[in-house]
Amino acid sequence: MAEVLEAWPQTIRVFLDHKMSCVGCAMATFDTIGEAVANYGGTLDLFLAELSRASAASEKA
Repeated sequence: MAEVLEAWPQTIRVFLDHKMSCVGCAMATFDTIGEAVANYGGTLDLFLAELSRASAASEKA
């Protein structure tokens, strides 16, 4: 997860919108996105789609 946040900082908003405290969390280095989404009771497919949109939007800008 930390790799995603570092490579695409524009995805931080997606984590915050889902009320996930992954940004700045020490576990971000160890947890996968799937593990974090499961821990927060989310839907992985939906979350990945939002991450993809967020990262693509900034690449177009």
